[in-house]
Amino acid sequence: MCKKLTIDTKIKTIGSLITEVKQGLVCVPPFQRDFVWTCDNIKDLFDSIKKNYPIGSLLLWKPSEKMNWEESRKVGPFELPQNNDQKWYVLDGFQRLSSMFGCLTNPDKSSFACDEQMYKSLFNLYYDLKNEEFFYPRNDVMKQPYQVPLHVLLSSSDFRQYSRTNIEPKIPKDEIDNLLDRADSLASRFIEYKIACIEINDANIEEAVEIFSRLNSKGVDISFDWMVNALSYKKNNFKFSDEITKTQRDLKEFGFEKTPRNVLFRCIQSSFGKLYFDQTDIEHLAQRDDFAKTTRETIPYIKKAVQFLHNELHVNKYKYLPYNMQLIFIMEFFRKISNPSEKQINDLKNWFWKTSYSNYFTVNSLTYQRKAYNQFIDYACGASSEIFYDDGEKNPYTTYAFPKKISLGAVRSKALILFLKTDNPNLQDEQYSDYIENHKNEIMLAEMSFVESLGLRYFERNNLVHMPKGNDISQQNKPSIFVNTNLEDSIILDYTLNNGSFIIGNGKKAFDTRWSECGDDSIYCYRDGVKSLFFNPDIVDFPQYQNIPEAFNFTSRCKSLVAGNVIILENSNGYFCAIKIIKITNNKKDLSERHHVEFRYHIYDSEKDNIDNIIKSIDSAASSIIEKLATPYYRKESFLLEKKIRFLEEQLAYHSKEFDAVYAKTINSVLDHMAYFIQKANIANALAEQNLKLQNNSLDEAIAKKQFALKQTNENELSKIINECIQHRNEWEKIKSLKS
Repeated sequence: MCKKLTIDTKIKTIGSLITEVKQGLVCVPPFQRDFVWTCDNIKDLFDSIKKNYPIGSLLLWKPSEKMNWEESRKVGPFELPQNNDQKWYVLDGFQRLSSMFGCLTNPDKSSFACDEQMYKSLFNLYYDLKNEEFFYPRNDVMKQPYQVPLHVLLSSSDFRQYSRTNIEPKIPKDEIDNLLDRADSLASRFIEYKIACIEINDANIEEAVEIFSRLNSKGVDISFDWMVNALSYKKNNFKFSDEITKTQRDLKEFGFEKTPRNVLFRCIQSSFGKLYFDQTDIEHLAQRDDFAKTTRETIPYIKKAVQFLHNELHVNKYKYLPYNMQLIFIMEFFRKISNPSEKQINDLKNWFWKTSYSNYFTVNSLTYQRKAYNQFIDYACGASSEIFYDDGEKNPYTTYAFPKKISLGAVRSKALILFLKTDNPNLQDEQYSDYIENHKNEIMLAEMSFVESLGLRYFERNNLVHMPKGNDISQQNKPSIFVNTNLEDSIILDYTLNNGSFIIGNGKKAFDTRWSECGDDSIYCYRDGVKSLFFNPDIVDFPQYQNIPEAFNFTSRCKSLVAGNVIILENSNGYFCAIKIIKITNNKKDLSERHHVEFRYHIYDSEKDNIDNIIKSIDSAASSIIEKLATPYYRKESFLLEKKIRFLEEQLAYHSKEFDAVYAKTINSVLDHMAYFIQKANIANALAEQNLKLQNNSLDEAIAKKQFALKQTNENELSKIINECIQHRNEWEKIKSLKS
C-alpha cells in the first residue's frame, strides 16, 4: 500500500454532512449505483434517526491522484456543483446520504437545479406532529396545519417562519405548545444526530476496494456491483451496474427479471473460467482490459440460457429454477455451442433433470462440482461425449425417496413440478386436455392450494393437478377422474367412482361436475368443482346465451335433479355450461349395473357473444323496466331482473374495451336506474306485504293495497326515472346510429 495512505474515523452530524455536500466537498463517483431506495426505505431511515437508532457508517474516499472522471452531480433530486478539488467520494452510504440530503434541503430556497418529479415522488417527506409519524402527502388531500415538511426543521429560521404562517394561526392555543415542543425535539435530533464517517485518504482505487473488502469481512455489507463498478470503470464510461440492470429488464419477458445481480455477475465471471466459489480473483478480474468487452459478449448467452429454461423446461420464473449453478452451466453450453444439435439439446435437458432431482449441487462438495464443471465444458467443446459427471462406485448417482410434502422451496419439489409441466404437451396449450383424455388413468398430483402458488392460470392449474401417470395403466385401481374435452357431447357416467367426478370441456372452459345418489329416480349435482350452480325447474332445454340469467332463480351447493331437468354451471373463468339430465339408473340389487347418470351438455363460448348481442340484451332489459314501472312488481320477477342486471354488468365489463367512454357511460346509467328501481319496487312489496299481515282483507283488496303501496313509493321519483331512462335510450339510439 502507499505510505501516505491513512484511514480515520470521524464523527459528523447530519447538518455538517449536508453542508459539505452543498459545498461540493462530498460527491458521488461515476461508478456508484443510481438511487434505488423506495419511499418505505426513506421513511424507515428517518424513523431510525428519530429514535436515535444507529444507521451505519459512511465510507468516504479521497484519491491519491486527481481522477479524470465525469462524476455524478446528482444527490437526491438535486444537481450539485463540481467546484472543489478537495472532494471526498462516497463509497458506501450513498442511498442514506441521498435520502437525508434530498428530504432536508428546502427546494424553494436552494440554488441547485431540482428534478421536481423525483422530489415529489420520493423526497417530499412530511412529519405529522399530532400522530408523530412520517408520511408522504397526497396531492388531492389538503394537509393539516400540524403536518410539516422535513426540510423546514433543519433551519430554526425556516421553521419559525413556517410556524407563524401555517401552524400558530390554525391550531388552538392549548395545543400549540405541545406540537411545537415535538417539532423542536425532532429538529434537534436531525441537527445533532451523529454518523461515523470512515475516511480513506490518499489511496488509489485498488487500495480503496481492498479496504472495503476487509471491512466487509467484519460484517459491512458490500455488493459485487460496487466492487466491479469501481474497479472496471475506465475512461470509456463502462458502468457494470447499468449492464446488469438492463439485463434484468430484458429477462422480464421470461419471468427472470428478479434474478439476483450477483448471480448474473457469476455468469459473467464463468466466462473467464472462474466459478462462483472462486471469489479471491474478483478484484483482478474486474481490472482486466477485456472485462467490459467480455461482459457485453456474455450477456446474450445469459439471455439464450434463460430462454431455453423458459421455453424448453418451463421454468417460467426465476424462483422456480432449482439451482443458480444450472443457469451458469447452461449459459456456458450456449456460449460454447452456437448451433446445438437435437441430441445435444436432449443431453442438456437430461443433465438438467438429473442434477435437479438428485440434489446434485447440494450434496456434492465444491471439488466434485469443479470436476462436474470441467466435464460439462469438455462436452460442450467436443472433447467428451458425456455431459454428466459421475465418479461411479466412489460416489454413485442416486435419488432419494419421493417427498412426503411438496414445498416450492425444496429443490426436488421444484424439479418435480417442472418435470410434470414439460410432459407433452405444454400446460399453456388448451388442447392439453386431449392428452388427459387419451390416458384416462390419473393421479391427483398436488393440492390446488400449492399449485395456485406457482402463478399459473386456472386451466393450467387444473391440468397440472390432474397430471396423468403416463401409459402404464393399472387396471386394478379405479381412475381418479374422467375427462371429456368436447364442448358439447353426451355422457354416461358411473358416479360410484371417484366421488362422481367428471370433467367436461377443456382449458379455461373446463367444468368439474360432481354427482352422487339421491333417490331411485333422482341424482344430486354439486357446486364443489365449479363457481356457481343454478337451477330453474321451468327450464327444459338449453337456453340461449343471452337468456342464461333468466334461469338463475337461486344458487346452492347441490340440487336434486330428475330426468328432463336442466342445470346451469359457471366456472371460475366466467364460462357457462348447461347440462340436461337424460336418464338416471340406480340399481341397488345388481351391482354390476352400478349407478349411472346419462346427461347431455353444452358449453357456451362467451367470447363469440359479441357486443351487439349484449347491446340487444341491455336494450331489452331497459325496455322491460320502462314498460313495467307502473305495474306491481313481485319478488321473484325482481330477483330475476336483478340477476339479469348483474350478468349484463359483467358482460359489459368484459367487453368494455370495445366501448368508447360516452357509450359505456350511457349503458351504465341505464343499468344504474334499473337497479335503483328494483330497490324501490322491493320496498313497495315489503310495505304491501306488511299491510296484508296487519289486515285480513279479500284478495282484491290486497292487490289494490299492493298497487297503492307501489304507487306511494314516490310517483315523482318513478316519473323521473322513466324520463331519464327514455333520455338515455334516445341518446343511446343516436350513438348506435352514428357507430353504424
